[in-house]
Amino acid sequence: RVTELLHSGRYRLVHAEHGALMAYVWLLEQGDVEAAQRVMMAIAPLMDRLQFVPPAAAEQQQVMEMPTRTCLLTVGNLVRTLERKKERYESSLKCRHEHFLRSVAPVKLHLQ
Repeated sequence: RVTELLHSGRYRLVHAEHGALMAYVWLLEQGDVEAAQRVMMAIAPLMDRLQFVPPAAAEQQQVMEMPTRTCLLTVGNLVRTLERKKERYESSLKCRHEHFLRSVAPVKLHLQ
């Protein structure tokens, strides 16, 4: 069934894990048995809890262009990376706000 779904394009990846068996089949078809085995070893302990086969779709889904670079991170590393990016963004936003306030002449209101 997974091979049929993969080749037909009639599936929806609702959750990330839905693509795991699809990736496994694709890797095997590409001859990358070692990578396919790594995928299977990673998901095997979760087979009783997660659904690794995507639901079928009524029609072929639009294929997204594959990224040219892939990064693998642990959840902990990803969280730390995102926290650092958030801190840099907030710091940059604060600096821009302070610069804006310094560059705008104060407006005096005369109430009568």
